[in-house]
Order: sequence, then structure tokens, then C-alpha cells
Amino acid sequence: MTRQPGFFHFALLTWFRNVYDSKAIEPYSTYYAMKRAMQPVLVSAELWGRHFYAGTSLPVKVCVVNDRTEGTGLAASVLEWKLIGEDGKIVQSGTQPVAPVAYYDREWVTPNITIPASLPQERMNAKLVLSLKETVRK
Repeated sequence: MTRQPGFFHFALLTWFRNVYDSKAIEPYSTYYAMKRAMQPVLVSAELWGRHFYAGTSLPVKVCVVNDRTEGTGLAASVLEWKLIGEDGKIVQSGTQPVAPVAYYDREWVTPNITIPASLPQERMNAKLVLSLKETVRK
């Protein structure tokens, strides 16, 4: 028997407003959040806290989940991370290798992300952006 990941999340009414009017139907914002969360390969950060300080390490763990619909493993990959300020400029960036991830499994990595000691301003809002690049098989 083949394992099939995923499950049905609520009903059509949960994700769309005006479902009875084909000219006015549109998704709620939760639709887009679930669309991201249910990707076949999901990269997500476990990051506790709201405030972090210059010159310190970001206490983050990253989980890579492989639920590919074709049921194949994920080859060794590279996690790319960026801290991006509100102005869109990169504050800090780096990479972290990720071991292969079998189908219907997950891999945790702990990248070493240090917030620069010198920042453009005393207080700033920034976001952590993650992307995963799978090693191309030849």
C-alpha cells in the first residue's frame, strides 16, 4: 500500500467568500496561507520570540518536509537564507547544506545566522526569507 500524504481541510466555504455568486467569488487570506503550508516541499522556520538583537545569533531551526505528489525523495539541497530590511535591502545572508529527504519525511537543520553587530539604524524591522535549491541530478 502506498502512503498518501495530506488531508482535506474543511470545506469550500472555509476558503472562499461569495461562493454562491460566480462573479463575486474570491479567496480569503487563509486560502493563500494554506496554499503555502501545503506545498509538496515545504521549508519552514521554528523561531521563538519577536525581538532579536544586533550581534547575536538568531535561535532558529528550519524544517524541510517532502510530501511530493509523485512520491520521490528530495536530493541533497542547499538552504538559502536572507535577513531583509523593510527597505528590501539584504542585511545578512548565507547558506546551509541539507541532507537528502526521503518521501513523506522531514529533515531539520540549524543554520548559523548571526545578526550583524552594526545595523543601518538603531531599531529595524526585518524578515527571514528562506529558499531551498535541490542539487540537480545528472
